[in-house]
Amino acid sequence: ELTACNGFSLGHATVPGLALPLPADGKYLLSAEGVKEVSRLYGSGLQVTGEVLDGQLKLGGVEFKLVEAAYPDYQHLITDNKDETIAIISTREWIRALKTRDDRGRKPEHVGVVFSQEGCRMLFKADEASIKVNVPVQMFAGQEKRVSYHVERLKKALSSCGPSATIK
Repeated sequence: ELTACNGFSLGHATVPGLALPLPADGKYLLSAEGVKEVSRLYGSGLQVTGEVLDGQLKLGGVEFKLVEAAYPDYQHLITDNKDETIAIISTREWIRALKTRDDRGRKPEHVGVVFSQEGCRMLFKADEASIKVNVPVQMFAGQEKRVSYHVERLKKALSSCGPSATIK
């Protein structure tokens, strides 16, 4: 398992069949780009050998720089609350809504999303104006939740999903 954290997002990749010598704490920290690339290249379950030399993780023929920093305690970010909020959404409809622009044609940088039994709404804020967009939800369970996302990062994450995605 390989993890990356850049202060506002977290990447975690499990590479089946990866055999590496473990450091004393059993963990490696890569850049976010490194975890993304490892997942892309080796996430399919191919057997891959690895080695660590001079601060570099070498997997197959590709080298990744290891980050020398404290390993993030990401486990506390994952809820163990069994009554969590879950929404199954149509990625195409949500991506279309995330392309919303203000009256001057500018793309808002952040979007607030309200998940509730009445449906989901996106709220875009641009200067003094705010734009509300109702977005479809295929299934919703749990308590009302309000979450803020970076528009481009959410769009990119949804683009990597299939026709629907589960948001917890």
